[in-house]
Amino acid sequence: MNQPSSQPTSDSTTADAVLLDRIDLDYRQGRTSTPALRDVTIRIKAGQTLALLGPSGSGKSTALKVLAGFLQPTAGRVYLDGRDVTDLPPARRGIGVVVQSYALFPHLRVDDNVAFGLRARRLPKDVIIERVAEALGQVGMSEYGRRLPRELSGGQQQRVAIARALAIRPKVLLLDEPLAALDIHLRQGMLAELQRLRANLPDTAILFVTHDQAEALALADQIGVMRAGRLVDPADTDELWHRPPSRFTASFLGGANLIPVTIAATPDESSAVVKVAEAKFVADRAVDWSPGAPAVLAVRPHALRLTSSLDGPDVLPAKVTSAQWRGPATRVTIAVDALPDLLVEIDEPGVIQHQVGDRVGVHIPPHSGVLVPADRPEPDSTTPSGASSGAGTQAGARAGAAVSAVRTAPAPLENTP
Repeated sequence: MNQPSSQPTSDSTTADAVLLDRIDLDYRQGRTSTPALRDVTIRIKAGQTLALLGPSGSGKSTALKVLAGFLQPTAGRVYLDGRDVTDLPPARRGIGVVVQSYALFPHLRVDDNVAFGLRARRLPKDVIIERVAEALGQVGMSEYGRRLPRELSGGQQQRVAIARALAIRPKVLLLDEPLAALDIHLRQGMLAELQRLRANLPDTAILFVTHDQAEALALADQIGVMRAGRLVDPADTDELWHRPPSRFTASFLGGANLIPVTIAATPDESSAVVKVAEAKFVADRAVDWSPGAPAVLAVRPHALRLTSSLDGPDVLPAKVTSAQWRGPATRVTIAVDALPDLLVEIDEPGVIQHQVGDRVGVHIPPHSGVLVPADRPEPDSTTPSGASSGAGTQAGARAGAAVSAVRTAPAPLENTP
C-alpha cells in the first residue's frame, strides 16, 4: 500500500491538538494481512474530550495505540499540534497514557511509579519531586506516596496510573478503558474523579476509549462510534444521543428499538408523522423525507409506554414474550402484531405484573423517537479490527510504561515527600 503524502488533508491542523489522518492499519504475518483500521480520521482540539465508543474488537483501542505510537500505521499520518509524529517513538510524542491494567511496577512505591516518565526524561531531581507531588495531589493520592501497589485498592491503583500520565504534563492524554477493571462502585467513584480531573485540564486534549456508553456520555464533548475498524458517525455527544444518524449508532448508543415505518407527512422542518400498520406517531427528523418513503424509527426502551387498551390511533396491539425485573425498572419484551419479525423492548418503572402471553398495547409518545434511514450501507462486518491480536496485546502491555523509552524500572526516587 502506498504511503500518503505527509501533507494533511486539511490546512486547519494547527487548530487540532490531535489529528489521525486517513489511518489504515494491517496486521501482517508472512503473506497474510489482516485489516485492523480503515480510513480512520480523528480530530481533537485542545481542551476537548473525544470518546471512542464501540463493541469489543471494533478497533477503538487500536486507534489509540496508533496515536500513542505503539502501532505503526500502514497508511496515513499522525499529527500533534500540526507536527507530523508518525515516525516518532512513544517517548518523543509527549503523550500521557492510562491503560485498563494500570501497568504499575509492583516492586516500586507509588511515588517511584509516578516518577517513571520524568526520570526517563532526565529531569532534575528537584523538578521530579515537585512534579510527583503535584500529580499525586491532582488525583487525591498525596498521602500514599510510600505505599506499594499491592497495598492499594483497584481504584487507588488507577489513580496512581493517572498521576503517572499527568506528571509529564502532557498536551494529550489517552485513556484506554481505564475503568473496565473496577467493580461498579469503584467505577462510579472514578468516573466522578475523571470528570473533576477533566475540568482541571482545560488545555489538554483527551482521547477516551470505552465500550460503556454511560462513561462516554458523562465525559466526552464528542463521541466517535467505531465499527469493524472504521469510524462511523462522529458527532457532538448531545447530537449523537438525540439524533443518531444511522441504525447501528441508534442501536448501540442507548439500545434503541428499530421499528420500520412509513412517512405519512412532514408537518415542519424537524418532525414527521409516521405510520406503523394503522397507527400513527410523531417523530423527530434531521433530514428531508418524502411522504410514502420507508424509514426506521429509533426509540429507546425507556421512552415507550405499555397500555391496557389495544385500540386507538396511536396504539400498537402486542403480546408479552418476557418480563425481567431489574430493580428500578422491568424490561418487558413484546411482539407487535403488525411487526411479526421484530421484538420490541420496553422499560417500565418498578415491578409490573405482566405475564408471558398477556395482550398489551404499545404507545410511542410524540417526539420520543428519531428517524434514521431504512437502508444505509454499513462497514463490512467481516472486517476484524485486530484489537485483540498478538501485536495489539503486546502494545497494550507496554502502554502504561511507555511514557519513556526506558524499558527497565528506575531506581527508587530519593527524598520524595
